[in-house]
Formats: sequence, structure tokens, C-alpha cells
Amino acid sequence: LIDLSRLNTTSISTDHQIASVGLGAHWGEVFNYLDPFNVTVLGIRIPRVGVGGLILGGGISHFTSEYGMVADTLKNVEVVLADGPILTANPEEDFDLFWALKGGGSNFGIATRFGLATVPIKNIWFQSTLYAPDQAFAILEAFAAWQGGDDLKGPTIIALTPAYYIVGLVYAAPIEKPPTFAPFYEKSILQPAVPSTIGTVASLREIIGRNQPKAPLRYVKVNVELYREVYSFWLRKATEVNAAAGANMTFVVQHISKNAFEVGNKNGGNPLRISVDIIPVWTSVMDWTQESEDELVRSVGIETTAKWREAGKATGSEVPFIYMNDASTDQDPLASYPATGVARLKAIAIKFDRSGIFQTLKKGGFL
Repeated sequence: LIDLSRLNTTSISTDHQIASVGLGAHWGEVFNYLDPFNVTVLGIRIPRVGVGGLILGGGISHFTSEYGMVADTLKNVEVVLADGPILTANPEEDFDLFWALKGGGSNFGIATRFGLATVPIKNIWFQSTLYAPDQAFAILEAFAAWQGGDDLKGPTIIALTPAYYIVGLVYAAPIEKPPTFAPFYEKSILQPAVPSTIGTVASLREIIGRNQPKAPLRYVKVNVELYREVYSFWLRKATEVNAAAGANMTFVVQHISKNAFEVGNKNGGNPLRISVDIIPVWTSVMDWTQESEDELVRSVGIETTAKWREAGKATGSEVPFIYMNDASTDQDPLASYPATGVARLKAIAIKFDRSGIFQTLKKGGFL
């Protein structure tokens, strides 16, 4: 076991365009450090999550639709190889390793420091609203309608539980009630969870800084009827398991724009190579207390994932991609990458780790 938690410093270049972030840092620390410079970096929404894993798996941020995946903002990566050398991979030197680390996982070496391009965002707008259970279909319809817009500054996350629904809206500029979210403003609310706020990236991260466990994840194309069908399936399963095991269940959907994937291609590409217009991203958040109920509770996420696949194929809406950072233990995200990309990843791993140390002795990763 190698503890890298002390490799946690963050610094910024004199022109404020590149942040140098240690592997052991938490995203909340990074956002707070950058706040006085009036810039931020793309990073995870949950502040106490570590930096390294998110980047190596691709990384979805509040600002991904406009600026791409977190890994697409990489400028360089410091890496310790299996046989000891330390090198800095970037677009000019060791580009193949640099490419592999932009979403290919952790099986190539120990990435100890990341150079990330900053983005000129500090003051933003956000709000979170509670809705009653009878508003489920109305919220999913609003989500599909919002997805038809072209404003890249306004991400949303929808969390549906059997008892209530939460819609989180964020806009990457200090504009009160941005018009892009009009489909949601028309719905009857139960109560505000976080009122309409002009704040900073750092203050938003503090508000949403709570643990969110993950389960199987699925991608499909925009299809409101599909959303309704799969949500209804999930609700029946979640209600049954809640009664049997007391498990709390949440049905979460969010959105990635076509622009996010185009930005990745412009920035040298990455192993994910998704090529669709826009996609909603689904995952199931669950928490429970008894280890004996693990199989029962996880079955909700597994069976709902299968339902997404089945219904998506039937309607021509399936996107056969699994996001590595949210992949469950029973999933193989690399199998959903293009075959040519996986072959390239394997060749790069052999080039930089001839003994296969990071494929055989390291726990974690999927290569």
C-alpha cells in the first residue's frame, strides 16, 4: 500500500492559465485555492473526492458541456513508471501515455501531479428545488425539453426518490433565473432546497459537499418516453427493496452535450471517443446499513441498468457506453470503448510497463 495523500499541494501559473494539482488533493481544496484568482478548473461536484481518479476516468463536471470532460483540460501529467523513472507526459512528449491517461484509467503508472487548464469562471447562479412525487413525469418532460436547447452554460441534475424529487440547476455566469431553464420554472414546486443564488464555484461546492455512493450507470439518447418507462420500472423495484431492507434509493439523471465530445477531439482526443449528439446519463444512488442486504439492494441498480439497455435498444436510443468513474464492480467500462482504442491502450501499457506491474499487482483499473 502506497499512501499518496501528502502529494496534495496546488499552485497556479503566473498567467493563471494552468493549475498544478497533486494527486492527493481533494477537489474542494483545489476550488478554494483557485477562488481568489477568479478562475476554476473542471472537477467533480463533491468536494471531498480525490483528484486523481476522476481525471484518469475522464471526469464529468458542472461545466463539461461547455469545456469538455475534466481529462480534456489536461496540459501535462507527472507519472512514476513501474521501473522507477519519473516523466512528464504532454502533447509534445510521450503523447501516447498522455492520451491514455485522459480517460483510460490507472493501469499505466502512478500519476502524481496534473497540469489542468483553468477556466474563467468564478461567479455563477444556482438553485435546488424540491418537487412532490406526483411531479415525476412532469420533471422528466421538462428535462427532455431543456435538453433540446443550445445553451452550454446551464447543466442540470435531477434526483428522483420515491418520496420527493430534487432538481439542481447551475449556470456558469451570474445571471438570475437563466431562460435556458424555463421548462423547470413552469412546474409546481414543493419547496426550495437551495434558493436562487448568485454565488461562487467554491460556495456551490460547499453546499453540495456530501457523500453520494454510486451504482451501475447507463447512457441513452434523449427520449422522454424512455425516461418514463425506465423510471416507472425503477420506482417499483426501489419501493419493494425499501420496504424489505430500508434502503434509500435515488434515480439520478444528468446531461452531456455534443460539444463536450467535440472539445475532447479538438484537444487531442481521448480513449472514450463518444460520437453522439447529446446524451443523458443515468445512475442509481443507494444507501443501506446491513451487509446481508447487499445483493438485494444492488439488484435495483443492476436490473434498472438492464432495463435501460433493453428499452434503449427497442427504441433505437441506446448508447453502449459505460462511464468508468461510475462503473460498478459487475461492469467493464473499457469493453464499451472503441476496440481500436482498447488495443491502443494495451499497447501503451506494454510500452511503459513491460512487466505488467500495474495490470497484475495493482488493485483497481479495468485494463
